[in-house]
Amino acid sequence: MQGSAIRRIGHLQWLRNLAIAMGNAPYSTKIIDALEKRLHLSSVLDVHIEWALEQQRQQLEKITPALGTQQQRLIRIIEKGLPRDA
Repeated sequence: MQGSAIRRIGHLQWLRNLAIAMGNAPYSTKIIDALEKRLHLSSVLDVHIEWALEQQRQQLEKITPALGTQQQRLIRIIEKGLPRDA
């Protein structure tokens, strides 16, 4: 076999592996944004991205258990909408 491991497994499988790794990573709005940008590339990939997004949401709930879901959503919207250095 020639080439790198990424070439051997293929781009789609590599994206799936990245989605799983992102789901297991600590909560980050950047991770959620990156995952959402990759939705709808492939139905096979979407399953893993949805899983990763759910894992990220669960981690957010652990971080902010006292806040209601509406407040958590508002915080996420504000974080997403603010410039990086705000």
